[in-house]
Amino acid sequence: MSQVLVEELTCLMEKVEFSRLIELQQDSSLATPDETEKIIGCLGDETVLRAFLTELIGLTGPLSGDTSNCLRAGFREFDVRAVMHARQVSEDQPAARSGSASAFILTLSCLNQEEWELYIPHMIMNPDDREKLQCVVETLGGPEELAAALQPNDGGVSERLLNTATECEMETRIFAGG
Repeated sequence: MSQVLVEELTCLMEKVEFSRLIELQQDSSLATPDETEKIIGCLGDETVLRAFLTELIGLTGPLSGDTSNCLRAGFREFDVRAVMHARQVSEDQPAARSGSASAFILTLSCLNQEEWELYIPHMIMNPDDREKLQCVVETLGGPEELAAALQPNDGGVSERLLNTATECEMETRIFAGG
């Protein structure tokens, strides 16, 4: 809340009771779909992205400039608000899981070595997966292309993404549907 802009905070105070905001800050899973929609609607893109990343990887501090730029580029066409809202609406759980998995992979691809070691427990990914993921991003053409490849299509994950992951010796199981 300390990083929320004055305009965003004013909007939040108009939409949700202050005591409820404090409660939801402690446990966002308690938010109703209506509250989630109101809160997300009050926040600017930077704040939404920060909140999303905090929830996604446990972000507790600032990221490097290069990582931040990579995330902004990758998430430029990614509907973070829709994924956050889908998490709160039970009938949208498949969409939420797919969106969260895609966002997670996109986020991982942007982390530098120090951030990777800080935020990614080795039980989730192997230490050498970072290099393989960077190979995937480079081969695809950058974070924007990875973001596009992560968007689900009619047949699930894009064949191009799966082929690229295989070329880079990365296990395709980490990709939704892979």
